[in-house]
Amino acid sequence: MPNSTGEKVLARLGQHFFDEVPVQYSTYCALNSLIALTVLKKFGHQGEILPCQLGLSLPKQLYLFGFIDPPPQGQWNGHAICASDGHLIDLAVSHCKTMFNDVPKVVVAPLFPKFSAALSRVTLDSTANIALWWLPPPSGYDTSIPEEPFNVVQQFAERLYRRLSSA
Repeated sequence: MPNSTGEKVLARLGQHFFDEVPVQYSTYCALNSLIALTVLKKFGHQGEILPCQLGLSLPKQLYLFGFIDPPPQGQWNGHAICASDGHLIDLAVSHCKTMFNDVPKVVVAPLFPKFSAALSRVTLDSTANIALWWLPPPSGYDTSIPEEPFNVVQQFAERLYRRLSSA
């Protein structure tokens, strides 16, 4: 059963993440997920980094981010989120801003049950039928999360931990 305390920590983490992490990193899904996981562990919560595919569903178009063909030039061909206590936090949904401007900087959402074909879904505009979907990676792709600089992760995780501990 999901832990509501964990959900509250994720919500607070999402609320303050880009107060401590420069917004220039808003598309660095693996880095941001690792920072979030490090903060969660400092608060005593379990979590994991999940490779996934992010989908932006518009009325007449579906845009996919991560695990696509052809892969993006010079970037990791994947998307990553942090999952904890039955919820996900995606700190890199800004990839979608070029297709739909009203995408939030951060999304915290409940995960679907493990037997579901999707990981989660969030409606951004119910009138226009616009939503974000998190899907398992398609088969045949390397789902290894790229390594991130330890000192950068620790620096931002410590800043966030101090901020959330004092808030």
